[in-house]
Amino acid sequence: PTKMKLKVKNSFKLNIPGTPISFNVQERMHWSKWHKVKQQWIQDIFFLLKENGHSMPMGLNHIWVKSIVMTFTQMRYRDESNYEPTIIKPLLDALVYAKIIKDDTDEYVTRPGAVDIKIGKKAGTEITLEWE
Repeated sequence: PTKMKLKVKNSFKLNIPGTPISFNVQERMHWSKWHKVKQQWIQDIFFLLKENGHSMPMGLNHIWVKSIVMTFTQMRYRDESNYEPTIIKPLLDALVYAKIIKDDTDEYVTRPGAVDIKIGKKAGTEITLEWE
């Protein structure tokens, strides 16, 4: 009998304090202010990706953004689709800057398309990445 080779997926979890602004808020911001906010998110994610002893491997052929979960401390209506654009671009830019992937196109990244929102005691964003 032939043995089937199972592809093992590795995973990496990013726990970021705070949550990004919604797309609606970003649309009303001056572009230079949004640029500063986005750059801070890129920098924070980059450092988490490169953290001593826990860094992700460089030069991956493909990465899956398995989940993005945002925890807010206040109960109110939030449209999940308004948060995906303001977290996914900084995340993908950080992955490219960290040389984990070559480019942020669909050839290198599979995205979840939405975020999950929950209510908790501490605000934060949890991103789970997978690769083979």
